[in-house]
Amino acid sequence: MSTRLSKVPISPIGNTTPPHRISSLNRRRALLVAISYKGRDIDFLAAPLNELPGVERFLKNRCGFDAKDIVVLSDHPAKKHIRPTRENILKQLGKLVDGAESGDHFFFWFNGHGKQITNENRKESDGRDECIPVSFDFIRDRTKPLLSRDRYKNIILDDDLRKTLVAPLPAGAHLVALIDCCNSGTMLDLPFTLFLDHRGTEPQQDALDGHAISISASFDGKSSYSNGDPKRSLLTKAFIQTIQENFNPTIQELLQSLTTLISKDLPHDYKQNPQMGFSYRAERSEKFSI
Repeated sequence: MSTRLSKVPISPIGNTTPPHRISSLNRRRALLVAISYKGRDIDFLAAPLNELPGVERFLKNRCGFDAKDIVVLSDHPAKKHIRPTRENILKQLGKLVDGAESGDHFFFWFNGHGKQITNENRKESDGRDECIPVSFDFIRDRTKPLLSRDRYKNIILDDDLRKTLVAPLPAGAHLVALIDCCNSGTMLDLPFTLFLDHRGTEPQQDALDGHAISISASFDGKSSYSNGDPKRSLLTKAFIQTIQENFNPTIQELLQSLTTLISKDLPHDYKQNPQMGFSYRAERSEKFSI
C-alpha cells in the first residue's frame, strides 16, 4: 500500500458527535496496531501512524470506548507505545479477548503491510496463507522464492489470527476487525464472505461460536492504497467517515459506502474493492454495529 497518488482533501474526524453508548455491564475493548516499517527491509508506510490518532478519537468520541480500554501498538519513534513485535502482537490479541463473555464487544484495527505465502495445510482455496509482517523483528530472505514460507521470519499468519483472536470468542461475544492492508480479504479466515455485488464461496473452515466480522481493504492477492498529504489509508478513512454519518448501517450500506468512498480517492486506472468476512451466514439487510 505504498503507491503514491494525487492529493485529496482530508475529511476531518469530528469530535462533536455524541458517542454511542453500550450497557456498562458489557465490556468494550480495542487493540490498535499501526506499523510504518521505517528502517526495516520493506517499504516505508506513512499512513498507518497518520491514521492512528484519528482511530483513537473515533473509538472514544463516536463509539464510547474508554481510553483505558484501548491498547496501542506502534513503531512511532516519539510515542511510548508497545512495540509491534510478533510476540507483543500475539500477546495483546490474546489479552483483548481473554475472559470474553456474551455481550462483550471487541475491536481490532491493523494498518500496515499484508502479504501472501504458500499454504501448507490445504485449507485455503487459493493455496495461499495471508500474513502480516511485523515491525521490529521482521526478517526477509531475498534468496528464497517470493511465496516461500522460508522467505519471511517473524510474521503472523491468518491461522494465528483466527486461533488467537476469533476462536476463543464464546457465543454472544462480538468482534469487529478492520484490516487495512494488501492481501487482507480473508486475513481472519472467517468462513463466510460478502462482496458488494456477490457472496463468497461457502465455508471451508470449521464453525465458530463468537460473532466475528472482518472488514478488509482488498481482496486476497490485491493491493490497498494510501494517498493525500499527509498520507491517509483509504479503508480506514472511508470506514470512519461512514460510521460518523450512520452509526448502524446495514451490511449492504456499509459495503456500498466503503466501495464508493475508496473509489473516489483512486485514479481511474486503480481498483480497490473491500470485502467483509463473517463467522456466521450474514444477511445484507442486517444492521452493523461496533
